[in-house]
Amino acid sequence: MLRVVKSKLYRVFFYFFYVKSLLYAKKNKCIGIFDIDNTIANTWPSFLEGFDDEKIRLLSLSPFQEMVDLVDSYYGSDRGIMFLTARDYRYYFLTKEWLKRHFKYNFSLVLVSSPMEKIKIIKKLRNNEIDFYDDMSYSHELGQVKFYNVEIDEIMKISNVRYFGYEEIIKFQGERK
Repeated sequence: MLRVVKSKLYRVFFYFFYVKSLLYAKKNKCIGIFDIDNTIANTWPSFLEGFDDEKIRLLSLSPFQEMVDLVDSYYGSDRGIMFLTARDYRYYFLTKEWLKRHFKYNFSLVLVSSPMEKIKIIKKLRNNEIDFYDDMSYSHELGQVKFYNVEIDEIMKISNVRYFGYEEIIKFQGERK
């Protein structure tokens, strides 16, 4: 029973963020879409630090300054800025607080429960020019970086999207800490 309720609740949240992203896209012809974890924020080392509280861990993340500068350049060029990240929905306000600490202008924050949901949203933004920055990777903290290859293949098929993946992001980030 609890699983059914949770599943329905996740669909409600996804629908909310789906609509939010569509409304934001109507206001902006060109959008820079950025993942947060391991793209903007230096996330994976925090899993090795043994935080007792997930909220404290998320708030403690340090950004890659080069990525902050890249996002800033989108704002300066009158492009829309959307942060599209797979995080637990209950961390929406905490995530927004973290972003506001590092970005002092308007942006849209969209949370999803999986990388594939990111693709579902991006596919609906077909009337926009999109630059999408997302490492689409996981498992760094276990010593072997793995990739969401199915999702990467789907992204590569979307004609209005310029995708910047793991290799390009590593170059933007400079030397990883």
